[in-house]
Amino acid sequence: MNNCDSVFGWPGTNPKAATKLLQSVRNHHDEDGELLEDTGFKCFKLSESHFRVWTQVEQANPQSYIEQMALFTIPVEGQLHEHLIYEIAIKEGYELTCRITQVTSITDQTVYRVTDTVRKQSFIICLDRSLRLASLALLELKHEDLFVCLDLALDDTAAANLALQCR
Repeated sequence: MNNCDSVFGWPGTNPKAATKLLQSVRNHHDEDGELLEDTGFKCFKLSESHFRVWTQVEQANPQSYIEQMALFTIPVEGQLHEHLIYEIAIKEGYELTCRITQVTSITDQTVYRVTDTVRKQSFIICLDRSLRLASLALLELKHEDLFVCLDLALDDTAAANLALQCR
């Protein structure tokens, strides 16, 4: 799945639908007097996965397999975090209507909470290339929490510490 992000000029959106929605919310304000710009409209289209797919190695030797495995530690370049997050959410069984919100209490990492209001579940995800466990301590992860991160962001010690805290 590929998220088209929003109606504000992103590829894959329907300009007529976007224009109609923007006209309907123009000059609407919330309780605090802030101008509402988010229409809550997102469109999705079926596309290739954002994750690498294993390809058969030409020469069946250990070095070829090591090189192929190394590709899986490097994220696919040019992918938007939101697209990856939606794909992970879908793979976890979350609805397309799930909410993605940035955790603002952590300022030196980009951490998101993905919430599925239908399942009444959420998970936390960080797609940074390195993790600072001291920063993530602010999340107060529990054993029942699901935390998703890049494999290359963890060394063995960090992986063991996170495994003791959460799923």
